Amino acid sequence: MKRKGLKMVFLVVVFFAAGAVHAHDAYYRIEVEPRETADEQIKLKDHELKTMEYLDEKEKAERIEQSEEFCRIGDMYYEKGDVEKAVAYYERAIMFNENNIYAHERLTVAAEARDAMEKAVSERYHRAMEYFRKGMIDQAIDELVTEIKENPENEAVRIRLKEIETRYR
Repeated sequence: MKRKGLKMVFLVVVFFAAGAVHAHDAYYRIEVEPRETADEQIKLKDHELKTMEYLDEKEKAERIEQSEEFCRIGDMYYEKGDVEKAVAYYERAIMFNENNIYAHERLTVAAEARDAMEKAVSERYHRAMEYFRKGMIDQAIDELVTEIKENPENEAVRIRLKEIETRYR
């Protein structure tokens, strides 16, 4: 039994050793014509470049279209008197296409209208809203509280203070 195991191991070793020796003798010949390969690579690179240019132009056109759509929405809100939302949409339009002159013009008009409306309530209210838009919530609340102390009948300030406190505290 022991001999059969040794014979088997010996045969396996000889079989693999012979295969390894034979593997070194074998080789493959691959013929490649460099000119065709180079031409194909140039064509592929040219195609890739044209594809990238096409996609860039398509993305630019989509961004311009999206910017114009945000302007139309901003105009709608402005006409309805919601200048705060109009300003937000004009800002989005500019984010999508910073060269949109119409969006810049409308943003200026809407922001001036918003500021005038806030100043009509009170100068302190306008300052509070400026703080609020800059993310300075505590300062905005402080300004609104001070305005209420000075003008307790100012209902617009009370409403806005309640909105801010409900949302951010």
